[in-house]
Amino acid sequence: MVRPVPRRIRGGRCAGDERGAVSDREAIRIFQALHHERLGRALVYLAIAYLRAGSHEEARSAFQNAIEYAERVGDDRIQALALSNVGYLSLILGDYQDAEQMSLEAVDLKRGHGNEIGAIEALCNAGLAALLGLRLTPAGSCSTP
Repeated sequence: MVRPVPRRIRGGRCAGDERGAVSDREAIRIFQALHHERLGRALVYLAIAYLRAGSHEEARSAFQNAIEYAERVGDDRIQALALSNVGYLSLILGDYQDAEQMSLEAVDLKRGHGNEIGAIEALCNAGLAALLGLRLTPAGSCSTP
């Protein structure tokens, strides 16, 4: 049975500023105390708030917490969401190998639970990471770095 989420902890998620992160940290604290099944989603929302605020190291750490939580409780959906976002974060930071790997892991998990749109989005990120991971030589041919 899904327990209702108190209204005061739903409003700030993903705001992209400190208010969003504060709200998400409060949600995590409450969900942990209640052993609530939405803890994984709150961990991802906190990471996204950090990402949108430009706090990349905090975002990566929060995504890693979400992945570890999802693995521990066997929540493939949260794991896929977190992996997909880590892939995106790695892509924007120029870590193309990590971006491709994380995105492809997300593709497999998303397909496994029928999220074809999510799988396509992650596959696009993996493809972009693979393309950006190549560099053009003066002759115009591609080579790996």
